[in-house]
Amino acid sequence: SKEVRFSFEAEREGSAVFRFNGRMGGEQDALKLTIPVVNPPFIEAVATFSSTPDSALEGIIVPENIYEGLGGIQFLLSSSILAGMERGIEHLLDYPYGCLEQRLSRILPLVVGEEIINQFNLAPVRGQALRDTVQKVIDEVGDYQLNSGGFLFFKDGLYPSPYLSAYTMYLLKRAGKVGYKVDNDVVRRGKRYLRDVLTWWKSDKWNYPYNVDERLTTFAFCIYSLALWGEKPTTYASWLFEKRDQLSIFGKTLLLRAGRELAMGRRFEGELARMILNKVKLTPTTGHFEESESRGWTFPSPAKVTGYVIQTFTELDLKFPYKDQVIRWLVQERTKKSLPTTHENAFVFDAFQTYYKRYEKEEPDFVARILIGENEILKKIFKGRTNRPPEEFSYGLKELPKRRLLPVRIIKDGDGRLYYVMRMRYALKESPIAFDEGFYLWKEILTINGKEVRRFKRGEVYKVILHVVVPETRLFAVVDDPLPSGFVPVQTFFATEARSVQESYWRARWQERGHWWGGFDHRERYNDRMLFFGQRLFPGEHTLVYFIRAATSGKFLAPSTKAEEMYSPEVFGSTGQRYIEIE
Repeated sequence: SKEVRFSFEAEREGSAVFRFNGRMGGEQDALKLTIPVVNPPFIEAVATFSSTPDSALEGIIVPENIYEGLGGIQFLLSSSILAGMERGIEHLLDYPYGCLEQRLSRILPLVVGEEIINQFNLAPVRGQALRDTVQKVIDEVGDYQLNSGGFLFFKDGLYPSPYLSAYTMYLLKRAGKVGYKVDNDVVRRGKRYLRDVLTWWKSDKWNYPYNVDERLTTFAFCIYSLALWGEKPTTYASWLFEKRDQLSIFGKTLLLRAGRELAMGRRFEGELARMILNKVKLTPTTGHFEESESRGWTFPSPAKVTGYVIQTFTELDLKFPYKDQVIRWLVQERTKKSLPTTHENAFVFDAFQTYYKRYEKEEPDFVARILIGENEILKKIFKGRTNRPPEEFSYGLKELPKRRLLPVRIIKDGDGRLYYVMRMRYALKESPIAFDEGFYLWKEILTINGKEVRRFKRGEVYKVILHVVVPETRLFAVVDDPLPSGFVPVQTFFATEARSVQESYWRARWQERGHWWGGFDHRERYNDRMLFFGQRLFPGEHTLVYFIRAATSGKFLAPSTKAEEMYSPEVFGSTGQRYIEIE
């Protein structure tokens, strides 16, 4: 037998039909093949999120050179920032462990959010049953306290936790303010312990291995809790203010609140507020804050610190231009997270109820209309309080003029507040440049031994390395890597694949960069592409490795590799595109 090659050029998308006829002597046969010719569209997304008590004006420009049938304008409308929070907090009440922190964090949402829980049916207990549940836990807090005044994680523990003690005193104050009975002796011993902790800066009394960050954060919590109980630790507040550059965002926020309680002055509050706002991480529709995961003894998380920051700025009536974006990030993060920790959930729910009481006092009863130019494209009635998911509407791009600024008027008639997301998605026919809108990507194709490839040869196996860099935590990320048509993915788990290739593949996978938790955790192979998924990507560089085989000679387009957040596609990144030749 002998190989016979044919040369073809793909001129447009569609189905390419090949017919082959063969004869040998008196025998003959025929073959028909249909092969799809695809130019993978590069889909971009731009979006904005805001809220309005009356009306708002936005604008869009639809680009040229796009696929008319792909994409469109999507609107998400709701009458409450809590839209989509249907799951509620019922899982907190069934949490199986008896740790004091977890028991307190279970009841904090019930203490601070009784009104919102009753209105939206967010918990299986309401009314007097809710208050009885809370009081039972508060009555047992003293069982976790030592004579020193410090609090233990478990009743049979030996060493009190300074951070837990500050948190316990904070919660007891919040509970007392809304009518729960708090043991005065427990409070007296607790205050004495917190005052003692503030003298420990260079002491060996720390029973837990707190690092410097954790100690400073704990000091901030002690100062704030004492200030809530009427103490005046102003000297320690001034001392900690001088170390503000070393404080976590959560610690700065605690100190900011303490400063208001202790009347530390405008410079004190203004400087801390400035430093906190400088740490916000923004996308077109969301904003949030992040903490280093090294502060484990203070239970850090992006959701916890984000919730506490927006709650603090709202309650202290400080200027916070990103409030809508931040609260939306919290709602999205809650709906994506299967089981948040009790501690994190307590602070996030506290933020929700604070925002709700400040900005959603009026019961919704309004009509929302959206006009593009002079054309009204939708009209929706909102009546009554609800936490159902936002109403979703779509409008195609085909009828809209291109490369022209189009006014989008969002009109609200009636009582209440309208929240809206406007997102435009479009598929470019060609995307020759790379994008960095929240993901930074680059791609290498090397020999199996990791050497640079000068010429691709048909039949050879090559190693692909995708580098994905994220500046901050990304949720539900996907990387879509289309293959040039002359290549196919190597199925390394097939028994028919050479053992040397399989061994090289697993050695390369072992060298991937990333996190065992907080990295890519699922991959899918297709004939024309590789897909990689990560539920939660920690900041930094992540590498992904797979093998391909050069199967067909010719010149092929290597399309752009793209990464995006699945639920926020306006956060994305891509490589450029180029042509590859296989000899």
